[in-house]
Amino acid sequence: MTEEEKLQKAYFILGLEPGAPLDKVTRRHKRLIMVWHPDRFPTEEGKKEAEEELKQINNAKDDLKNHFEKNHKASGPCACKPSPGGSTQSSTQSSARSGQSPGPGPGKRKTTQETNREEAEAQRRSRERAQKEAQEAAEKERQRQAAASAAATQQTAQQAQEQTKLLEDERLRWKVTLCIGAAWIGLSLFGWIGTSIKGWWHDFSWKWQQDHPSHSDFVQKP
Repeated sequence: MTEEEKLQKAYFILGLEPGAPLDKVTRRHKRLIMVWHPDRFPTEEGKKEAEEELKQINNAKDDLKNHFEKNHKASGPCACKPSPGGSTQSSTQSSARSGQSPGPGPGKRKTTQETNREEAEAQRRSRERAQKEAQEAAEKERQRQAAASAAATQQTAQQAQEQTKLLEDERLRWKVTLCIGAAWIGLSLFGWIGTSIKGWWHDFSWKWQQDHPSHSDFVQKP
């Protein structure tokens, strides 16, 4: 394959007119890299096809870049420029030899409009994917906040239950203390009353015996 045919094939792979400048080659290469990125294809077959396309696209860019850096002629005839009256035929012959033909599909080059449509579709899918990821992130954040709120509510309820239990235990301790105190006071009072009654009864009995002597006491007196 001659240098001219090699460069014509590279232009054809990138979907550019022969003789396009290097800056245009670079821009088209970036766009095609986005279109044929393997991550855009869900199946293994699609990923393999995309990888093959990327190899051809990268090789075509490298061939043109090397030409522009080393052998390009800004004026006059140049291998990257179409020859008068033979550009279409050369492009067609190069396509036939490379086993490719214009148009979409596996192993075929895409027109500029098709590439633009695919790029726009890729950008739309990227926006939809970013929007979906943002929605999923927002949903996860909402679920996290809901879980945190539920956990906080549960913790608050548990703390309230513990506080209520502590209050009930404190009341129970006070009731027990009061009951013990009341029982001690009652027992003390009962003991004091019992002692007082016993003393009173003893005094009363003694006085009764003094004031009312029995018959036996009179008989024993001389």
